[in-house]
Amino acid sequence: MGTLSSMKKLSVLAAAAALLALAGCAASAPSPATFSDPDVKEILFGEAAQASLGELGFTAERNTLATAPVATYLANVASGDVIDPERCAESARPLLLSGRDADSTDPFYELPTLIAGSSVVTVQARLFADDATAAAFLDDFHAAVAACPQFTDTQASDAQGADTVGVAVAVSDPDPDGRGFFIDTVAGTPEAARSFRTYIVRQGNLAFAVRGAATTDADDALLVGTSSALYARATEVGAP
Repeated sequence: MGTLSSMKKLSVLAAAAALLALAGCAASAPSPATFSDPDVKEILFGEAAQASLGELGFTAERNTLATAPVATYLANVASGDVIDPERCAESARPLLLSGRDADSTDPFYELPTLIAGSSVVTVQARLFADDATAAAFLDDFHAAVAACPQFTDTQASDAQGADTVGVAVAVSDPDPDGRGFFIDTVAGTPEAARSFRTYIVRQGNLAFAVRGAATTDADDALLVGTSSALYARATEVGAP
């Protein structure tokens, strides 16, 4: 299997209203907050966060919040993974730039998989040193994603030795306030491709990525609801 000869890219215009809804939350948010590790754990996994996610219909796959330094997380997820062209490996994973992050000690967080009916959503977060560092990173990450609209990803497989899938990516323009953007991805073979969307949202020195299938309006509404719920928790915890 090689690069997909024909991929259906979800239109970034189709979700413009969704991103603007998040931007509207940002417009009324307080000045950039500087969060600590305990703050982030409260935002992502505190009782209020769990209640908000429960209202969206989610149950969690498990009851633990995974945390690790970025370098440790990156080493684990990139092991045995070959991306072609190689430069596209830089931005193939949300909130990570592999070239500069090999020694990063930034805290990285991953919620247990969230399940609502047939929908599965993943949430990851990264804590930066300060607001300016987070904003600059997201600018660089956005540029790196935009520079790699198509690549292949080969992963080791116990059954067949290796599996290669084609990946096509389209990224929206960033929110004017620097609060985030979304990425539409189609991955697989022409016979079996999967479409999903990733919302990248930032408040202060905290950025998080919400990813799931986005084949219907209901799918996207769930992703926006998840992003908005976590963003609301961040503005509440970061309020003076």
